[in-house]
Amino acid sequence: MKNKPALAFIGSGNAAWSLATAFRAAGYEITGVASRNVKTGKSLAKQVNSVFTTPENLLENAEVCFICVQDRYIKELATALSQTPSLLVHCSGSAALKELGNHLQTGVFYPVISMRSGRKLSFKEIPVCIESESTASLKTLKQLGKSLDAKVVVMNSLQRQQLHLAAVFVNNFSNACFTAAEDITDQAGLNFSLLKPLLQESLQLMKTHRPSESQTGPAKRNDTAILNKHLSLLKEMPEHHKLYKVMSAFIRNRYA
Repeated sequence: MKNKPALAFIGSGNAAWSLATAFRAAGYEITGVASRNVKTGKSLAKQVNSVFTTPENLLENAEVCFICVQDRYIKELATALSQTPSLLVHCSGSAALKELGNHLQTGVFYPVISMRSGRKLSFKEIPVCIESESTASLKTLKQLGKSLDAKVVVMNSLQRQQLHLAAVFVNNFSNACFTAAEDITDQAGLNFSLLKPLLQESLQLMKTHRPSESQTGPAKRNDTAILNKHLSLLKEMPEHHKLYKVMSAFIRNRYA
């Protein structure tokens, strides 16, 4: 544990689970876990060889305390905590640094990846966005990120919020499109796995090309015959019909 700060976690959801287990595997001591959900909190504490305790008790032993709660609770929780020399860190993509209030040391540690409880996650080469107004705290955050072999990027709150917005398009919205495609293949009695090679090819292409350079399809060509045929096939699926029209209009306008 030499030269590694002692860590603590408030929260026991996806982010807390992924980060706490990763830091524990990297040789950090996890001094405590606090959570409103007693069951998952105790489970995470056991997983990282730590104790389940209260937020105030965490701050007595931890040099860095990760606040891994939903965005709407960050400010409330930080305000309720007593002043502490510990570095308080939230892991949100969209919450500003100032949500942590007037504590002596504050920072942000935001991994640009979808995290899930119970799933072992490698942070190798994953971008981690960090922010702090303190040079010393920024150094600590860089050390934490590099110890996970992450790609550490310093950015301000607005930049991080814009990146999080882009991440919603890349991850959440794209998965919604995959779900829509699955609905269509299911209705046709086909297996969605038939589309997986196409998906893999699209991801592979992004390694060497900008997404804006890789667009193909009937909307880009403004092939109205195929566009209308597709819309006709979706006449019994109104939400999918609406989504197809919106996406096609975006592509058409983007490449007009």
